[in-house]
Amino acid sequence: MRSLMSQNNLNCKVCGKDFTSLRGLHIHLSRVHDLSLKDYYENYYPRLSRLSQKKILFKNYDQYFESEFRDSKEFHEWCDAAKSKEVSEYIKKVYQKRVQIKKSLNGLSHIELELANLPSIDIYKKFFKSYSEFSESLGLKSNFYKNLPADFWTKKIPDDFKIFIDTREQKPIEFNNSQKLKLDFGDYSASSKYYNYTFIDRKSEADFKSTMSGKNF
Repeated sequence: MRSLMSQNNLNCKVCGKDFTSLRGLHIHLSRVHDLSLKDYYENYYPRLSRLSQKKILFKNYDQYFESEFRDSKEFHEWCDAAKSKEVSEYIKKVYQKRVQIKKSLNGLSHIELELANLPSIDIYKKFFKSYSEFSESLGLKSNFYKNLPADFWTKKIPDDFKIFIDTREQKPIEFNNSQKLKLDFGDYSASSKYYNYTFIDRKSEADFKSTMSGKNF
């Protein structure tokens, strides 16, 4: 949509004035016409959901012109209702567009998919067998590890294996053989001969996302 707007010289649909930048147009809409971007774009550039044909609501410029559904619930309903080939082609299109923007040679991580409002891992599994196979089919390197060993959760932990828990951890996970002490790094670590300079930092979902956005991403 950005290229289309450029071709139209970023023309103000209210008064017909032309602009050379999107920012200039947006300032004009606010100062001259006292219009919010939401009112302007929903009125002059209405977009309808693929599923319900209801209006897509404006949150920000990129979201508005890249979205084809009102929310993730609608998208998942469409995946169930539409033909498999149509869904597969759509998923490939939106995924490749995101990869091109990032100029990446690697498949996107779980958190990148969520932050970019892309389909969830389960959707890729449903239509492409596995997420790794999907990204590799597009010539991208998959950074995902294979599934955990079958006995990962049931395998017996050695009796002398201790888990150190930082004393500042407010709601620590309980283990049978753990000890609380002040850790210089992270929230959890292994003791004695099992220590290998590895620490686990526990975060809430909101805190984790904030560390994976903007300049920290």
